[in-house]
Amino acid sequence: MKGVLDELMVGRSFDYFQCFEAMVKYSVQEADLLLQVVEGFQTAAAVEGRLGEAHGIEGCCDELVRAALKAADEDFLPPIEREDVVELVVALDQITDELEKCIKHLFMYNVKRIEPDSVKMCRLIREECAILCDAMPLFRDFRKPKKLRKYAVRVDEIENEIDRLYLYAIHDLFADEVNTLRV
Repeated sequence: MKGVLDELMVGRSFDYFQCFEAMVKYSVQEADLLLQVVEGFQTAAAVEGRLGEAHGIEGCCDELVRAALKAADEDFLPPIEREDVVELVVALDQITDELEKCIKHLFMYNVKRIEPDSVKMCRLIREECAILCDAMPLFRDFRKPKKLRKYAVRVDEIENEIDRLYLYAIHDLFADEVNTLRV
């Protein structure tokens, strides 16, 4: 992690855009881990062995958050508004945090099985993270939003598909399940 933080300093300037790119790479790593966990799920106890890995990825992202917030606080003139830096850093961090939380919940709630729709949703989430990773380098030239628009449209399409899967998965759970503990 020290190397990543060192690379963010260009002379005496903090490279916010490289920080954003590194943050979405951690989101991809966390999404990859979540996907590995759900695709290979056997027991909640087996997930326990992956919790440290998930927390480590999330911790690296947190270090980037702290570095970016410190730099934004100290920079005389950041490349974008301080409020935008803070908002973006917090939003990107939340992606990784929520992915880690999914892995934790599999263990905490002693999940017995993974529903097929859950695996589909995790694949789509992983795809969204990869799209963000592809799009983030274009953010350096944010004055040309047309290049970024196709990525935003695709993320929106995926989000709609995840929402649809979630809607029907919850509906089916309550329609077909009499085991209230499972529900």
